[in-house]
Amino acid sequence: FISYFIITSEGNLLIGGFDGMTLYIKDGDNNFTKTDRIDGIPFARVQTIEAGLIENTYWIGTRDEGLYLVSGSGDDPADYTAKQVGEDHGLQYSSIPTIMVDNAGFLWISDFGKGVGRPYDFSDRSSSIDDHSL
Repeated sequence: FISYFIITSEGNLLIGGFDGMTLYIKDGDNNFTKTDRIDGIPFARVQTIEAGLIENTYWIGTRDEGLYLVSGSGDDPADYTAKQVGEDHGLQYSSIPTIMVDNAGFLWISDFGKGVGRPYDFSDRSSSIDDHSL
């Protein structure tokens, strides 16, 4: 079951579903081939995917597994890394149905039970998740 997808800078697809996230690669005939799952995201339902401000980064909202930051590019799922983030904001077991990065560089999320929040500021557009928290 596909719950959300996003097109990468190479034209590939990152597809989220009830069992994590899978990379589909695009060939020269505009067909897509399923590869493997992206390691680091558990067999959890992906609810949303949002491109980050830093190239080749993607925010992943899951149901009951919290918020993930995926980075990587290319045709090999092994070239992508996923890191669960947000524990410092109590998001490690949250259900995140909506993610948005605004033009000022702030990450906004909705969390069932906690409402809307802005846990990270990436307004300098060159930093990593480890550099910023509220």
